[in-house]
Amino acid sequence: MRVLHFTNRYWPALGGVEDVIDNLCTELQKKKIESDALTLNRADKKKLKKFETKGKTKIFRIPFLDLKYYKVSTTPFSIIKNYDIIHIHSIGFFSDMILLTKFIHKKKIIISTNGGIFHTQNISGIKKLYFYIIERLLLKNADKIIAISKQDKKKFEQITKNVILIEPGFNSSEPKGKKEKNSFLRVGRFSKNKNVERLIDVFSEIKTNYKLRLVGRDFDNLLPQIKQKIKEKNLEEKIEILTNVDDSRLSKLYSKSEYFVSASKYEGFGIGGVECMHYNCKAILNSIPTYKEFVKKGSGQIVNFDGKDAPLELTKAIKGKYGLAKAKKYADTFLWKEKINEFVKLYNSL
Repeated sequence: MRVLHFTNRYWPALGGVEDVIDNLCTELQKKKIESDALTLNRADKKKLKKFETKGKTKIFRIPFLDLKYYKVSTTPFSIIKNYDIIHIHSIGFFSDMILLTKFIHKKKIIISTNGGIFHTQNISGIKKLYFYIIERLLLKNADKIIAISKQDKKKFEQITKNVILIEPGFNSSEPKGKKEKNSFLRVGRFSKNKNVERLIDVFSEIKTNYKLRLVGRDFDNLLPQIKQKIKEKNLEEKIEILTNVDDSRLSKLYSKSEYFVSASKYEGFGIGGVECMHYNCKAILNSIPTYKEFVKKGSGQIVNFDGKDAPLELTKAIKGKYGLAKAKKYADTFLWKEKINEFVKLYNSL
């Protein structure tokens, strides 16, 4: 069996979706399923090689026209023809193109939702027309839609019934070393839905002596204003920004952080909220559905970071009780060595 993964961004880009695809390819190859990636040929305004390999994964990159909210390219039939299954990660031009041309290539098609297109309220009217009219028609050509969260499943079932739930996994080493007291870690791209500036505002109002590390890459060109906010609030000694952090270093950061914190307004799944529990971090998460699910099944504290009482709620959460053993047991069900079997079962069923 040969599977080709379509994604707007892949290695050397870093992020939640990119990490999921990378681990999925690696784990599928262990199961003797050839698994490669097709992506766009520019990232952070840099042109990337047309073809490259990462381990056993072949990476095909194609040129595109960037319309900001929609990336347009030609249909790579010459590459598609060599694969049995096309797995597209997120809806957009790639999914539209492959679904629309199914009568030509005749390949099995899987779509992963990855939060859909409603991470922010930008052009919300156009998004609704696209989702409820165009996607309702095109998704009829998909052999299966993978919802990565319960909220995604509920959303996509409004326009199609061919939806199953497979939550993403993570690959992590076991936690090592001692925790640094009052150390906080936030992991994820710097984008509008991650609400990082609000997180800084809330931390600026608490009296606890803390160290907050913000890890991720700049997705919406927000770093300049985030750095400016940290400077304006005189928090340079308390808040550190870390970009381009590899897996080994991230593991060390998780291992030494006492708390994991996220003020995200929206998450397709929010794997960091689970991964932190594997490392025995005390999770303090924003009041959104996916995080409430994590805390209910694992352990943690919910804080309404957008509320006026957020600083007080955060202070109470820091002093709250945490069931770390229960949380780690729950988190470890998401390890790729367990999760990969759900994908293999799906691929074999097509």
